[in-house]
Amino acid sequence: MQLQDGELRVRFGPMFDERIPVDNIEAAEMSRWPRWAGVGPRSNFRGVVGLIGSYDGIVRLTLKEPMEVHVFVVPVSCHRLYLSLENPDGLLGEISKARGEPPEATKAA
Repeated sequence: MQLQDGELRVRFGPMFDERIPVDNIEAAEMSRWPRWAGVGPRSNFRGVVGLIGSYDGIVRLTLKEPMEVHVFVVPVSCHRLYLSLENPDGLLGEISKARGEPPEATKAA
């Protein structure tokens, strides 16, 4: 993850590389990803996209406006993006800072 110039760049191997405007992030919070949904780049093709390498450290980004992203070059609508991260608190803190919020604002689950 890379936050720069008001955009969060999200990459997951060679199959996912998207930029999300911070202004379009309605909520960023700790979450869970169900084991039955598996690991890797995932989508239910109804607005949920998961970039899951582990079942730990899951962050859910809820977008104000759905945006089109590409999972394995397939365009899908994304309203909620789940990310597994080694340092989820770091990303939540960066998003809070970029939005001008206190750090505690994004930690609620």
